[in-house]
Amino acid sequence: MTLPPNALSIAIDRADRRTLPVQVADGIRAAIDRGELEPGVRLPSTRALSVEMGLARAVVEKAYEQLVAEGWLEARRGSGNYVRDVPHAVRSDHRLHRAQEGPPTTQRISLRPGIPWTPPRASDAWKRAWRDVGGSPPPGDYPDPAGSLDLRMRIADLLGRARGLHTEADSIVVTTGSIHGLDLTLGALSPGAGVEHVLALENPGYRAAAALATHRGWSVHDIPVDREGLVVDEL
Repeated sequence: MTLPPNALSIAIDRADRRTLPVQVADGIRAAIDRGELEPGVRLPSTRALSVEMGLARAVVEKAYEQLVAEGWLEARRGSGNYVRDVPHAVRSDHRLHRAQEGPPTTQRISLRPGIPWTPPRASDAWKRAWRDVGGSPPPGDYPDPAGSLDLRMRIADLLGRARGLHTEADSIVVTTGSIHGLDLTLGALSPGAGVEHVLALENPGYRAAAALATHRGWSVHDIPVDREGLVVDEL
């Protein structure tokens, strides 16, 4: 049975500090928890529900995706989203509750991968560097595969002054990120056909690294972690 869009009574408060997708997901979750939506019921399409509620379709899509991830809904390819059969005890007593929101913060820390951290004191230097680069003509030939020689020389100089690590520019390779660097490392260490190489990774950990190693033909062994980090006795 497909639920009509107007059968879902979800209160939307645009002054609420919760985002619109969270409000939609909370409303559907509460209806399932109260038994108003029976297992197996097909929810309205994202388009139909968004039109009924006067919301952007992306809002409803995000709400459905969240409920699927939490196990409240089942997404069936080409068919729609259905209410899953969740035991009442689990729904009533053991589901996760949203923590109370505290006062707004004045500073946020980005945890997005691939974005380098630069100390505030370096901001002026970065601006000058960007201006210098922006005013210079692009190189007319192919770049060095190891990266800009000038950059590698400056990195070597910085390592010597700040870390006491004395090295040469020829020993430094500039990559586009951690995955690129790991790919180069795994490629250099790959033994070839008929020889097994094993990579031990903490679990939970960086699964992109595990996927890359598997693609490279390595055997990945997951090592558990405790409060101190990776359990070295399991190596």
